[in-house]
Amino acid sequence: MSEYLYSMYDENEDFYDTYDDYNERILRNYEAAGWKDVYENCIVPSFFQISYYAIPFVAVNIFMCICNKLQARYLPSHYNITHALSFGSGLFLIYNTIEHGHLYLVQLFISVYLLIKLSFIDQKRIRLDLLISIYTMAYLILSEVLEKDPKVWHHIRGVLMIAVMKSISLAMDTRADRSLRDRFSIISFLGYICSPANCIFGPWISFNDYLNSITRSKNKLKLNFKYFAQISINLALCILCLLFSNCADSFLDADNFWKLLWVRMY
Repeated sequence: MSEYLYSMYDENEDFYDTYDDYNERILRNYEAAGWKDVYENCIVPSFFQISYYAIPFVAVNIFMCICNKLQARYLPSHYNITHALSFGSGLFLIYNTIEHGHLYLVQLFISVYLLIKLSFIDQKRIRLDLLISIYTMAYLILSEVLEKDPKVWHHIRGVLMIAVMKSISLAMDTRADRSLRDRFSIISFLGYICSPANCIFGPWISFNDYLNSITRSKNKLKLNFKYFAQISINLALCILCLLFSNCADSFLDADNFWKLLWVRMY
């Protein structure tokens, strides 16, 4: 029996070569399945989720731009209409983007407005702008500490941080520039702090820049294709960066991509 088995053994056959070929076939099948899995389970769902937030954001801001042009053309001195539209559009985006924690924003808006109005009484004796800065930062920290559900804080923290930065800037700018105090009102405050252009993703802008974007708007309803192309390119780059950040770690293997270790760390 042993002699029969020995006769079946091929001395020219290398066992390790056969083993390596088998491993290479498995690795190729695994890599093909891995890329397909990343595409179907990460890239496609992430793209649709990004589109769910990006499309309303872009549509609302295009609507605001058209309304701003119409207001500058037909009602050039009625800026409260644009402030009200800005406030309403921003509320729609906030409600559409975040699911929980709206009470934090309402409390912050009311308290900051009252403190800023109080600071107009006598700004020489009391530095309420510094007190507002300390208050808003403390409000942000305490909200994170006291919130028991981390999912709620995860939804609201970005919007709340932008609102805090706007509040601090508004308190300091109205103290330094008296003309801004004359233009400050409840409707302009709400339109600024809920501006749909930056209430969700930022970037932060000053109260003066917000007012200038409304009062200096041109009344010509002319489509600028170059500006539209820049917006489209920037939007595409943002989506690609988000897709890469969401799905890159799924297909970057430390053994095959050790040179891109900094990408994995990022």
